[in-house]
Amino acid sequence: MDLNRAFEKAIKDEVKNQNQQGADALGRLHREYLGLLSEGIVTQATQTRPSPFGQRIKNYREDRDLTQEDVAQKARISLNTLQKLETGRTKAVRQLTLDRLSKAYELSPEESIDLLKFAAENSPQRRRRGPRQRN
Repeated sequence: MDLNRAFEKAIKDEVKNQNQQGADALGRLHREYLGLLSEGIVTQATQTRPSPFGQRIKNYREDRDLTQEDVAQKARISLNTLQKLETGRTKAVRQLTLDRLSKAYELSPEESIDLLKFAAENSPQRRRRGPRQRN
């Protein structure tokens, strides 16, 4: 969810909870954010963007009309983990997580391989260190 929609949702929640002061404060922050955005001080690029892997698993979820909670439960992973993977806030994906996501989405073997490739491209490369130099 982008920051603009997050503000709008938070404001609606505050109104729903009959917290007008909270809704007004969020409204002021939202207008300030939009002003900074229009002046170019803040850009959309400063917001977290999903990686190709994150976008792929989000698409699988949405194509199957599943919520994040549904997928997390079916895959036996935490909701927080799924959210981080979808938004690109985490890059490393464990093989067990990939297997569980493949099963939760009921992917074909070809789709599972495709998901594995996206995960490999998304994963940070670990640097191998040589032996420590001692003086």
